[in-house]
Amino acid sequence: MAFSGQALARGMANRCARCGARGIFRSYYRIYPNCRACGMRFERESGEWTGALMIIIAFTEILFALWFGIGLWVTWPDVPWVLLLVGGIALNILVPVLFYPWSQSVWIGLHYSFVPLDAAEEADAIAALAADDDSGAGTGRAGS
Repeated sequence: MAFSGQALARGMANRCARCGARGIFRSYYRIYPNCRACGMRFERESGEWTGALMIIIAFTEILFALWFGIGLWVTWPDVPWVLLLVGGIALNILVPVLFYPWSQSVWIGLHYSFVPLDAAEEADAIAALAADDDSGAGTGRAGS
């Protein structure tokens, strides 16, 4: 399967990886079960969000390494150890809390990039759109 950079870019922009629609989150931490524009199910398999957790852990640790490494480099030989410690703890607490929704949409984009919807998932997407239209909850527009 070929890699789709467009799907990953859409995920990085908090959009649906399949159609590019905005508004995939119901609230800051709650994602809709399906895209309201194309019907794609976001949690495609059990344990789907393990990938999002790995993304946010890697992102946090990269930021921590940059914080610590640059802090050492800039202040050497009089390193402010307490400032580095407090800043590092703050990074390791705040980044996962603030950026977890972003990691979910990135994971959706990454997963869709390598594993596009199969025929059964396409049928589920169409059924989800029809159910949304019947209830009047869907937007019916990509990118809205």
